[in-house]
Amino acid sequence: MIYSLFEVVLPVFIIVGGGYSVVKLKILSDRDIEGILKFSQTIAIPIFLFLSMLNLDLSTIFDWRILFSFFFGAILCFLLGVVGSQIIFNCSIGESIAIGFCILFSNAVLLGLPITELAYGKNSLGPNLAIISVNAPICYLIGISSMELFGTETKSLKKIMRNIFRTVTSNNITMSLIIGLLFNYLEIQIFPTINIALDFISAGAVPIALFGLGGIIVQYQLSQNMKKVGLISILSLLIHPLLTFTIGKFVFDLPLEVLQNMIITAAMAPGINAFIFASIYEKEMDVVAATILVCTPLSICAASVWISLL
Repeated sequence: MIYSLFEVVLPVFIIVGGGYSVVKLKILSDRDIEGILKFSQTIAIPIFLFLSMLNLDLSTIFDWRILFSFFFGAILCFLLGVVGSQIIFNCSIGESIAIGFCILFSNAVLLGLPITELAYGKNSLGPNLAIISVNAPICYLIGISSMELFGTETKSLKKIMRNIFRTVTSNNITMSLIIGLLFNYLEIQIFPTINIALDFISAGAVPIALFGLGGIIVQYQLSQNMKKVGLISILSLLIHPLLTFTIGKFVFDLPLEVLQNMIITAAMAPGINAFIFASIYEKEMDVVAATILVCTPLSICAASVWISLL
């Protein structure tokens, strides 16, 4: 078991660590790594997700019990983060929403997909993809609505809905999942030559994403207020997967292979989208950046613990 865990976790550490090292050693610049990450997020990962969605059996992955188990836990942790940061740290409502969003938006793509694939194989990614397909819309709906209604002076419903629509439709990852879903549902066939080309790009999507993630966290600095980072880490890496497991197992009696997939996804560190959200509203950017830096390696360790327990 320990050897199997080592085989799953070590490649992730090596690739993330490799990206971190080449930037730290000045082999690649911050601008170089931003280009790699941009290619990953705008081209490679969307193609990977499009092909994955295209080839899925749609009748089996969109199980409302999976989505409820995952997002009930995520939303509850978001609320705990918002309320807890106000009570414990005396944060403003805008600051507390930025902290809550950091808890809400886990890195299901850049970390969850590769760890799940390494642990359980490519054919096990159905629940991951179901969660990812609605993750961005749900998270942005909650985050932007909360911030616009309570964290800013804007109270216009029209502006709120416009901001949500613009954010979701400009997200290549979300759109690739929607297009893949449509192609699958309408049974649209891709020309074999084009499919081969897409497969070539898709094959490198996950390692490129991990390498870019390792490189980008060099830019982040540890915040002086590590207590906030600690609160986010506990809710993201411990409470959310525990809630997901409890609901999935004892309320819906989901199969073990589905629970394994969901819990690894729930135990992932906050993603770069959390930092983008904090930057848009200029709230707690240093805390969110520090959380990504701290939680990324911790989430890999957390995943290895969950894999061993399940």
